[in-house]
Amino acid sequence: MRGDLPPVGVEWEDFDALDTLSLDAAHQIWTEIARKKDKKLDELLGRLDGLPLAIWLMAHQGKYFTPTQLLVSYEKSAAKLMKVGAGGRLGSLLVSIDLSLGSPILLEEPFARELLSLICLLPHGVTIEALQEMVPSMSDTLLPAASALQQVALAFNENEKLKVLSPIRDVILLRRPPNGRSLDELREYFMGLCSRADDVGTVNGKESIQLLSVEFGNINSVLLHFWQAPPDGNNIPQLFAATRQVANFSHMCSRGDATTLLAEAHRRLIVMHYRHEAVECRRRLGDVLYLQCRYAEAITMLEEAKLAFEAIGEQLGAAQCTRSLGDVLRIQSRYTEAVPMLEEAKLVFESIGDLLGAAQCTQRLGEVLRMQSRYTEAVTMLENAKLGFEAIGHLLGAAQCTQSLGDVLRIQSRYTEALAMLEEAKLAFEAIGHLLGATQCMRSLGDVLLMQCQYTEAVPTLEMAKLSFEAIGEPLGAAQCTRSLGDILRAQSRNTDALAMLEEAKLAFERIGDLLGTAQCTQRLGEVLRMQSRYTEAVTMLENAKLAFEAIGHLLGAAQCTRSLGEILHMQCRYTEALAMLEEAKLAFKAIGEPLGAAQCTQCLGEVLRMQSRYTEALAMLEEAKLAFETIGEQLGAAQCTRSLGDVLRMQSRDTEAVAMLEEAKLAFETIGDLLGAAQCTQRLGEVLRMQSRYSEAVSMLEEAKLAFEAIGDLLGPAQCTQRLGDVLRMQSRYAEAVPMLEEAKLAFEAIGEPLGAAQCTRSLGRTLLNQDRWEEGILLLQKAEAELAAIGTRAELAQCSESLGNALYAQCRYEDARAALIRAKDMYVELGRLKDVEDCVRVLEALPAEVGQ
Repeated sequence: MRGDLPPVGVEWEDFDALDTLSLDAAHQIWTEIARKKDKKLDELLGRLDGLPLAIWLMAHQGKYFTPTQLLVSYEKSAAKLMKVGAGGRLGSLLVSIDLSLGSPILLEEPFARELLSLICLLPHGVTIEALQEMVPSMSDTLLPAASALQQVALAFNENEKLKVLSPIRDVILLRRPPNGRSLDELREYFMGLCSRADDVGTVNGKESIQLLSVEFGNINSVLLHFWQAPPDGNNIPQLFAATRQVANFSHMCSRGDATTLLAEAHRRLIVMHYRHEAVECRRRLGDVLYLQCRYAEAITMLEEAKLAFEAIGEQLGAAQCTRSLGDVLRIQSRYTEAVPMLEEAKLVFESIGDLLGAAQCTQRLGEVLRMQSRYTEAVTMLENAKLGFEAIGHLLGAAQCTQSLGDVLRIQSRYTEALAMLEEAKLAFEAIGHLLGATQCMRSLGDVLLMQCQYTEAVPTLEMAKLSFEAIGEPLGAAQCTRSLGDILRAQSRNTDALAMLEEAKLAFERIGDLLGTAQCTQRLGEVLRMQSRYTEAVTMLENAKLAFEAIGHLLGAAQCTRSLGEILHMQCRYTEALAMLEEAKLAFKAIGEPLGAAQCTQCLGEVLRMQSRYTEALAMLEEAKLAFETIGEQLGAAQCTRSLGDVLRMQSRDTEAVAMLEEAKLAFETIGDLLGAAQCTQRLGEVLRMQSRYSEAVSMLEEAKLAFEAIGDLLGPAQCTQRLGDVLRMQSRYAEAVPMLEEAKLAFEAIGEPLGAAQCTRSLGRTLLNQDRWEEGILLLQKAEAELAAIGTRAELAQCSESLGNALYAQCRYEDARAALIRAKDMYVELGRLKDVEDCVRVLEALPAEVGQ
């Protein structure tokens, strides 16, 4: 370390007393010296604040110990670790600090050491002006003392704030802790600051939130120091009140982490026999565990706190524990258990006249109803909660209710109304300075735009929200935005990009210990792999996600994974297994009171029956699903069922009815602003026209659909339309035009990682060559397509390809090869229950010459 006072008579440019290192540079030093690494390395290096000597010294310890072990030891004794060999000026941080403390510059300024001890309690730094307010007894001596500290490199100026690097702070607080009048003044100042937390959610909240957000790290450090001291008994009530207020602020605004502070306060209060205060800390620690997705631990801690409150006759604390337990059960999708818990808490709050607690319980009950897809009841409950908050002037609670009402409208596909409601909530949050709530609304607005397939607008909205979350130090929200950006890429069939974005989001959730977010990313990664027809990998990913959901007790996520696994079996034409898996998922959704998931399973069951050519049953199942969606006000699901009903009618060659049904579905999609769904209906209408040999009209319709897909940035739809246009040209015997069209489609499928579409194009190209009497080339392409489809595992497509190959080989008098291909096709058709196709294969097999030796 060196000071900022250069030698007299020497011109220095861009002089930096404490030239700290970036994290990347710190990594480089560590890699060159140490032998051991683990996931705690970044946290350990972060604690060293980029101080080169500290990093160098710690890296030498890394030859023998892991970063995790060193971090634990650092918390206990930083100074002992900051030493190599016999020490000396370059071998020990202590020696270096002592040299600075003993310099003539510091010895000539008597208040410098006192100031150093004080600002070591303020890790986020402090301006000179703020220091004059915090410690008025030192106001006349601050400037010379601060100057001296900077000259000997024990402090530095960053953004007009006086700061001390972490390793130096740790050593000074251990060897020269602050004391006396200046420390008392510092304590009084920050305890007074904590009282501003009571303004959160009121008309005065904006300024208080900004101030507390900036000073949270310093507040936390000062309070923690006093709990560890230990505190004087006379100061306990004031210190506990400040701790409770800052913990409440952290919880309500998602700023900072009060876990260590609460744990230390709890430990100290037990030792000093402050029973009520200790239990209150335990309750708040339970809330922290809940936010960290550590649900089993949270339940245990909250139940223990509730029993303790009841034992001392403290109804309010017991009711707050009950409400928090209801929250944990709610997030775990254990709705039938959550509702009575929340209703019990609400009754207690009402009986003791706690209107805020009662309104919060009403709000949470509305959230449960929303999760259960009981939207009409949810709206009523949330509106009642909003009125309750407004009646007591709690603007934060009212804004949160507006936000939730917007989310209900979003889920119901009432996008225009949802946008208006979320904009209203955003303005309400901004008015009280609650940046977290405002940013959450921005993220929800991005999600609405995503649902409307307005990807070009959704992306900047979500990126702006992500930046805002990062700016306010809210990594959870930033990770959720990254996940939503991955969802957009997934919706656009940009699968490779989607995988990378979702992996990034997953890592972000893992870094902050959010088990739910991590599991949801794993689930989405499985969905992308499913869309890429990478079924084996998708199954593994979804099973891992399901286990992760089950481990944290999140029943909804586990049921969703079961449904997705059923959909993979469907795609693999393993229909009997698919039906069983989807029925299992449907029962799981019903068990947790989740009618939306149950309706989606019914819809999937109808799709499986359609693929089995069990059209009468499929129609009945899809009608049932459509009615279920309509009952809960889920317009998107109802429109999808209408589209699927059109598909069934199309496969039954009931073309007139199919067209009417698809046009009805298209109108429904357009009404709710789902451009993707509308484009898919246009595509299917083109398919009907193609099957009717109305080729000119089919081409127009498919080109219209292709343009619609391209307009919203969807890559899969245009590739499918190009493929179908190639098929139309083939059916018109326009082979020279069909080949480049199919090759273009194949390249498009390969570019987005969609092997099934690419294999279908290979098969169509093979058929086109056969139509041109280019037998050898055609057979080679069909064999290639067969191998590709076998690797994917889609047996219906594979059976069709094997049948086409067998017929081609028969035409070329390659009877044994033809027999083998046709038998493969026949056996798959038997498994799939497609009897007409079985008969077609048997008829050709019977026409083949007898095998040699028979």
